[in-house]
Amino acid sequence: MLKRRVNHDSPTTSKDLRVTQSLLAASLIVALFAWPVSREISEKHPVMCYFVLDLLVHVRDISHPETVNQKANVLNVLKNLQIPRRLLSSMIEVHNKIDLLDNYESSEPGAVLISALQEQGLEELKNAVETEIVKSTGKQILDLRVNLSTPQLSWLYKEATVQDVQVNADEGSAVVKVIMSAAAHGRYKKLFEGR
Repeated sequence: MLKRRVNHDSPTTSKDLRVTQSLLAASLIVALFAWPVSREISEKHPVMCYFVLDLLVHVRDISHPETVNQKANVLNVLKNLQIPRRLLSSMIEVHNKIDLLDNYESSEPGAVLISALQEQGLEELKNAVETEIVKSTGKQILDLRVNLSTPQLSWLYKEATVQDVQVNADEGSAVVKVIMSAAAHGRYKKLFEGR
């Protein structure tokens, strides 16, 4: 079933996964693994998890022979950390290293299948993370037309997460893709729309 030899002694890390910089800026994403230091971290910082997490992303080496046991270990660690139910229910399960398995199909509904090495499935993962962050944080993704001769763009950089700016120099305007809260959008509309 394996296409090539793999070193299973090295854990899957965030280096295996290239999530766009703008998405990382949008929110804190934490991937938890069953590392021996997990208990030590949870004992030293027991409330940390309640205040910093918007989303859990569990990246599994799906080609590892112990992948099912590893998942159970991670879920136990999360249980021991007393992670809020809303985070557990929105956790994204990522099956990495699908390139090492012939015709891999997940039996777990909703799992995102990727090969970080081959850069397969990364767009789907980015979309899944973006969707869950927007849902869990109550934020929205908007494309806003701004007049470049006003402070609109500067305001958006301060009050929202700017993901993309498409400038139309002839019109002196831009379309700005942002992630922002409904409250910030309301303030934006009050300040800049209808003028």
